[in-house]
Amino acid sequence: MATILYVDDDHYLTDLVHYALTREGFGVLLAHDGQEALRLLRTARVDFVLLDVNLPDTTGFEVLSTLRAFSRAPVVLLSA
Repeated sequence: MATILYVDDDHYLTDLVHYALTREGFGVLLAHDGQEALRLLRTARVDFVLLDVNLPDTTGFEVLSTLRAFSRAPVVLLSA
């Protein structure tokens, strides 16, 4: 089973996406800011990242830049 990290500060949207992905059989980790996302990326096995560009503490681009130092997980950047 693949594990997806979904990073977004919108709690309603993360709940909705979590529900949809778990119904399809994926493991889902949720983070609501960049620091939480990086902590999870360092401590958990993540196969794929859905990453919002606009986060409360940083940008998705900064998170992506930092995670590339230690992970090659595929990333899709999301933006409203």
